[in-house]
Amino acid sequence: MAHGGGGYWINPGFGNRNYGFVGVALWRKVADAPNRGVDWFHRTPSAVDVRDSTGCNVGLTYGLAENWYVVSSVGSLLENRATTDQFSCHMALRLTF
Repeated sequence: MAHGGGGYWINPGFGNRNYGFVGVALWRKVADAPNRGVDWFHRTPSAVDVRDSTGCNVGLTYGLAENWYVVSSVGSLLENRATTDQFSCHMALRLTF
């Protein structure tokens, strides 16, 4: 399964810039096991002295019930890593309807 999207942030404040974000994800559904996936993303600079960043994450989605899921990912930037974000992780509870 594949999905993607993007957005545009309005980032007010001295030294800040409005910035864009785009990403794409590929997921593999595995019966009776967490779904596995990988995503790639790119973000334009969010401040005057910040550079573009491109990264890659790996993640899992596990169904708890019909509409409830635990979503997690971990990854690192591939571009401008030292000056932007060296490592990121996230975990969420997702409700679909």
